[in-house]
Amino acid sequence: MENFLYSESICAFIHQALSHAKKILQEEMGIHVLQKRFEINRTRYPLHIVIFEGPKMLGYFKPDLLEIGLNKLFLYTDEHLLNTLRHELAHYLCWIESGDLTHGKLFRSLCKRFGWGKEVYDACMTPEDDVIDKAQSLASKVQKLLNLSASHHEHEAKAALQKAQALLARYKPQSADEPFMVRRLLEQKRAMPKWGALMAIAKQFGVYPIINRGQGIAYLEVYGLKAHVLTAEYIIHFLNAEFERLCKVHRPKNKNIFFDGIAKGYLDALKKTEEPGLIALTTDMQKHLWMPYPHLSSHTSTRKYCDASYKAGQKVGKNLKIRSPLDSTKSGALIGWKT
Repeated sequence: MENFLYSESICAFIHQALSHAKKILQEEMGIHVLQKRFEINRTRYPLHIVIFEGPKMLGYFKPDLLEIGLNKLFLYTDEHLLNTLRHELAHYLCWIESGDLTHGKLFRSLCKRFGWGKEVYDACMTPEDDVIDKAQSLASKVQKLLNLSASHHEHEAKAALQKAQALLARYKPQSADEPFMVRRLLEQKRAMPKWGALMAIAKQFGVYPIINRGQGIAYLEVYGLKAHVLTAEYIIHFLNAEFERLCKVHRPKNKNIFFDGIAKGYLDALKKTEEPGLIALTTDMQKHLWMPYPHLSSHTSTRKYCDASYKAGQKVGKNLKIRSPLDSTKSGALIGWKT
């Protein structure tokens, strides 16, 4: 699963990459370019670029979000940047013209149409594996402490949860320009009602959760510093399955209101060990949301209330413990330039 990075210097690089992409579209492909879109047969398509780390690919085109991803290695070397942009723009155009997302005959034929050869449709650069850094090490410690917080010994459980929160609150970036990260965690054709409850809990651990929507797809994403994002991934994947298990056990009349009640019960119990530094961090993070989400809007739920389900959820939530993580769900397909 890919991570998306944001900082002021990364935003400046994205602006530069967009300028390169516009030039390729206009001068090499003969396509009409607007400020943030390009036009083909009177239809306008967005030109959206993100920076990622994780998968062993230089770039990708993701059709459901109409998104081009560039590997973070391009922040340090632009040796293959232009050809990677050509490669992903070719995928974009191939998808527009035929819906094809492969590296087959249609893709190669399109590359040749614009005079691009093997240097564009064949790639041979492997991004280096990320080393285990301070953020990953801290996230691992926090996960172990959260597991201990599920102990039947009340004092031990409370102490473990307090220590986990304190570690997250004290985490400092490794450099002045350390990027914030966005990680896509859950994927469905539409946003699920229980995501609101998951987001309410995750927010208490130093991240800002967001629901991002594309063409016939929705993602639950978390935004924050790397250590906090990795911790939130652990928490959300566990809770996503645990909520369903608890629903089967208690059989509430309204499962979505039951999930809201679980979140309320858990958050009420969490107040006993609440770490002010984490709450302040989440609040402060909102000033940086313009980087990944320049058009952020809010949405209010209108689902029918059920008092019995809510109270049952609250009771369960007060005793909810976050235990061992589950395997990450499979991420959406990325059409990329791999080795």
